[in-house]
Amino acid sequence: MTKLMGLLGVAGLLPFIIASGLTMVQQPLFGHAASTLFVTYSASILAFLSGSLWGRETHALQNNVNDWVMGLSNALCLLAWLCLLLTATLGAVALLMLGYITTLIVERRQATLVGIDPSYLKLRTLLTAVAVGCHVVMLLGL
Repeated sequence: MTKLMGLLGVAGLLPFIIASGLTMVQQPLFGHAASTLFVTYSASILAFLSGSLWGRETHALQNNVNDWVMGLSNALCLLAWLCLLLTATLGAVALLMLGYITTLIVERRQATLVGIDPSYLKLRTLLTAVAVGCHVVMLLGL
């Protein structure tokens, strides 16, 4: 893992932290409800992470790694999109949080199958913990 990966990962938490904090104080940002900013950002990042699962899996196909991960990565991306369409913000936040937990579980499983760098997996675990914590804050604040 490179320093840039770590820096980008931590920087990627800022929108989660800012939007969840703004939700707690009922403060909009750029004319949008903080909850809307949170859900749209969360859905975007979940779609990005599901694409990462797909990419890792396609790279590992020559080793006959389980194809179910490719299907799951598509399902997670569709879940992220569905959350953008939901009018129930509480439901969207809960589903997105489950998507993050699922992604981390799959990445941890892939770690042994396709050889993910342990330092990267440690970073992903930390990032997911903070992101899920922000989702919990959102659930409490909505």
